[in-house]
Amino acid sequence: MKKILVFITACLIPAGTMAQTWDIVSHFDDYEAEGWYIYLAPRLGTEVRQNADGTVTVSRLGETSQTIYLTHDVQWIEPEDISNVKTWSFTYEVRIRADQIGGPNSGDPDEHGDRISFYPLKNRPDGGVDTFSNGRTWLCSFDQNAIGSRYFLNAYLPIYQADFSQFRVLTFVCSIDYDLYVEKVETMPDVNFGEAFEGDSWPERALGDHTPWTLYVDRDFTKPALENMPGSGWNGWGSPAVDADGIMQIGFQGNTRGQYTIDYFRTGNGVILDPQEPMGGSTQIANWSVY
Repeated sequence: MKKILVFITACLIPAGTMAQTWDIVSHFDDYEAEGWYIYLAPRLGTEVRQNADGTVTVSRLGETSQTIYLTHDVQWIEPEDISNVKTWSFTYEVRIRADQIGGPNSGDPDEHGDRISFYPLKNRPDGGVDTFSNGRTWLCSFDQNAIGSRYFLNAYLPIYQADFSQFRVLTFVCSIDYDLYVEKVETMPDVNFGEAFEGDSWPERALGDHTPWTLYVDRDFTKPALENMPGSGWNGWGSPAVDADGIMQIGFQGNTRGQYTIDYFRTGNGVILDPQEPMGGSTQIANWSVY
């Protein structure tokens, strides 16, 4: 397996945190060789294309209602002893573009609208995989105009507006607040705090969420585009395949339709705010079209 591992010293780390390194860097020169697979496999109305310019295009424009994600195993490893640890973090970064949102066969849209979604998923240390088991999930979606929570049409939650029909670099710092996890999730396991911001009790229950994420756009680390957004307790479709250290999924869920092109992905444990491009340079595609 061609898995490109590079170790880049990160800088601009907030006070009180240690410099970290990227564990996985994928340039998408050959997505299968770099450890990516498709969940669920392409079928009628969906397509995954390896482009000669070192990008990958994922399209879901047909009639099928099946989820499709570009998926990669990761190792976001938490400390074994959290008794003296309040917060643990990992970071992932992508350069990505929303080629098209919706499609000729979108059908009945789901309640959240057509969008492209990021699903970083981790099961609980005890291996719990029930759909609402207060697992560890940091959900984010975007279309050609805005980015926000998975349910970014929720009027209670902020969004960041930009032209996502052009390539953007998105840096996500995801964390676990162990104090909140122990205080709320472990003592009330039947309450799905992660999804609570979708319900009637927002924002009180949402503020108890133990898996927040912060977003920086185009490596502007002077100020987050979105800060401490609520995550989710949802473990994702195919959750038995989500092990304790996690997987990364990027694609279309539910009835959503569209097409995106991704240029690179990198991830590592800790807070990594790295001003440098991945080793080997970047790809800037000038001419493209939805196919």
